[in-house]
Amino acid sequence: GVGIMFKGDPRTGFFRIVDMAPDGPAGRNGKVQIGDVLLMCDGKSVRGLSATELGELMLGDEGSWLMLGLQRTDAQGLLVVTHVSLQRRAFDMSLSGPGGGAASGVGISAHTPSHAAASHASGGSGGGSGG
Repeated sequence: GVGIMFKGDPRTGFFRIVDMAPDGPAGRNGKVQIGDVLLMCDGKSVRGLSATELGELMLGDEGSWLMLGLQRTDAQGLLVVTHVSLQRRAFDMSLSGPGGGAASGVGISAHTPSHAAASHASGGSGGGSGG
């Protein structure tokens, strides 16, 4: 996985980053920020996807690369779109935010208001995970 937790926004159909594992690929990259809106995953729009569909797009074999298109508002109030490449790897996903606990090997959690339970997808170890 890449160590990002998302929450779906039913108003826009996109997902917002609500937490990251500091030791995960996204946390170590330094270009991904909590509050960023995920627009694209490997060149595909994520608008309107379910948490399960997003998880399937985000996961892949350990060592493979994932390209994210992210949007944020800068200090001047301007919208900024950035592209970030992250290499998937196994790690212990201890979240940085309040209430964040360790969930060994968990790489992605995608939440949408329409789903009662979180969709967790393993970050993989050894042979990686499919997707």
